[in-house]
Amino acid sequence: MSSEKIEILQRALKREKAARKQAENILEEKSLELYYTNQKLKNLISEKTSELSVIVENSSLGIVLTQYDTIIQTNKAFQNLLGYSQDELISKKVRDISVKEEYSKSQDFLDKLDRGEINTFSVNKRYRCKDGSLIWAKTNVAAVRDQGNKIKYQVALIEDITDHLVLEEQRNQLLSDLERNNQELKEYAYIVSHDLKSPLRSINALISWIKEDYETVFDKSGNRNIALIEKTLEKMEQLINGILDYSSIDRKQNQDTIIDFNCIVSDIINTIYVPKHINIVIKKTLPHIKADKIRIQQLFQNLISNAISYIDKEEGLVEIDYEDRNAYHVFSVKDNGIGIEKKHFKKIFKIFQSLNAHKDSTGIGLSIVKKIIDLYQGDIWLDSSPGKGTTFFFSLKKQL
Repeated sequence: MSSEKIEILQRALKREKAARKQAENILEEKSLELYYTNQKLKNLISEKTSELSVIVENSSLGIVLTQYDTIIQTNKAFQNLLGYSQDELISKKVRDISVKEEYSKSQDFLDKLDRGEINTFSVNKRYRCKDGSLIWAKTNVAAVRDQGNKIKYQVALIEDITDHLVLEEQRNQLLSDLERNNQELKEYAYIVSHDLKSPLRSINALISWIKEDYETVFDKSGNRNIALIEKTLEKMEQLINGILDYSSIDRKQNQDTIIDFNCIVSDIINTIYVPKHINIVIKKTLPHIKADKIRIQQLFQNLISNAISYIDKEEGLVEIDYEDRNAYHVFSVKDNGIGIEKKHFKKIFKIFQSLNAHKDSTGIGLSIVKKIIDLYQGDIWLDSSPGKGTTFFFSLKKQL
């Protein structure tokens, strides 16, 4: 072999040796990098595992790890909940601490979980404690699957809801009792009010006979007393009618239909007594709303009559207005009467509460108004100044 070829071969071997050395250095460098990365990953996993263990152990919820009905691990909250130790629980199956009649329901969900139809489910079920007592718990179960979508294990989060269910049952019982008592009170008010009308009619008839038989006998003072008795009887009848109306407001009277509020208000104005010095104005066209016609008539009649009753000006004015506000219809009835002091704003909506300024008030009208508005999930409020008048605003929730 010539010296030239030998020299070429030596240079090639030298380059190959240098390349191998460089590759070894790179491999060593990457191996070290991979080692340190792997160590960091292991440390991170260890750190996160420790953090997760702390969270699991200190969770207020019971946490249970199972594999096909076998308990693998539990946390302190679950152990404390049932009164078992960790060792006692991991020797048991889920069915051992479940109520037999309810276990089948959970098993149906577990079967769906196993078939891959669902990944989570939630049930309210009872668990049997070590001392034999039972607790209600909300149980949320989630599946942890491998790459082949097979279940490796299930994780259950368990929340004790025993006290919550007891309170809910008590609340439902109280509501039931309250509803029954309210119904009894309504029926009692209706019966009493109805029965009171009979003696009132008898007294009224007797007064009429006395007036006819002794018309020439009574002097001015006697006639004045007879008129006072008649006025008192009239107020008593208004009061009884008011009680009957109030007690029957939330009874279903008619099917809700679309009604024209313009017609309702116009009919009321034409029906009730409106003194000549009082003018009633509808400022804006009123809407058509689905509601009970009788209740709406009661609502507007009470507010309009109330406005008329408290006007003390030579030129009285009642204004009815309307505004569409998103989910509510808002109405107003404004008068230029005597007004109301702010301290009375809440009082006037309570039954049998009226302003001393008006002797003929039964104290029921505005309480009927509020009760009707409550039925339509609305509200009522007012703006008033003594001597200047009052505006009652009320809202009715729009029906979908």
